[in-house]
Amino acid sequence: MMKADASGLDAQCILALLIASLRAERFCDGALLEFIESGAVTRWLKRLQELDEA
Repeated sequence: MMKADASGLDAQCILALLIASLRAERFCDGALLEFIESGAVTRWLKRLQELDEA
């Protein structure tokens, strides 16, 4: 999920990635922090912003 190319995904897919990253924290402590530190969450949020502005 961290390496997912968000440039072609729609808003629903981006939201699914965000929710999945939150759910991963339930099963693996520190998973959400890894998503944040890797920059994946930032990329996903930027893509959502692009979609919102379009």
